[in-house]
Amino acid sequence: MGKVKEFETRKFEAVRNILILLWTNIGMDCPSNHEEIVQYVYDDVCETADPIQWHSGDVAIAFRRWIEAQAKENVRDGATLIPCSNGMVDSKGKVIMYGDTIDNVQQLRHIMSDLDDHDQLTLVTCDELGDEIDHYPMAIDVIDNIRLTDDTIVREVQFIQRPNCEPDTRDKQKVVDALIDVLAEDIEKGDVTVLDELLLRMPYDVLKYALPEDMWADFENFKGE
Repeated sequence: MGKVKEFETRKFEAVRNILILLWTNIGMDCPSNHEEIVQYVYDDVCETADPIQWHSGDVAIAFRRWIEAQAKENVRDGATLIPCSNGMVDSKGKVIMYGDTIDNVQQLRHIMSDLDDHDQLTLVTCDELGDEIDHYPMAIDVIDNIRLTDDTIVREVQFIQRPNCEPDTRDKQKVVDALIDVLAEDIEKGDVTVLDELLLRMPYDVLKYALPEDMWADFENFKGE
């Protein structure tokens, strides 16, 4: 076996062992699709983490991406959820950890089981890194007769974000013009601090489509370093 192949094998086994430790920490046996998860996480770590200095945190991030990918592919699949020590496990072996997407009322009841009737609810918005942006009041609407992929009929609970204040209708053009002048001076001096902060607050796709069209393909499904 060559040195490169041997290194890849050791890395794959290390990822497998870290995931086994993760299952142990959340109080469950390895799911039936463990090897599928190991392969996904290994591929993600190889693609996104430092090839030499990667660590268990990279595995945890990759596993979170796997959970998010399953949530997108299996919306409303009628799976049964089973409580475990630090989250929920559905009948297909998928782990729903605290802080991840909530798909049904059973998950919500489990997560909120220790709360008092007078505890407060708020809707929090976050940026792409998970950092908190703002809190909003919310309303709830219930939609009847939603058909799942297994033909089960359920009701859908919708959490609706309410604005914190009246929409800002002030004309921004003057302050935008002034800011452009200031930014132009800063850039001429080599200082892009303010511009960088402004652009980082914008959605990824808005930034991408502000580039010339022939550059868009360079940033399709781009995960960064």
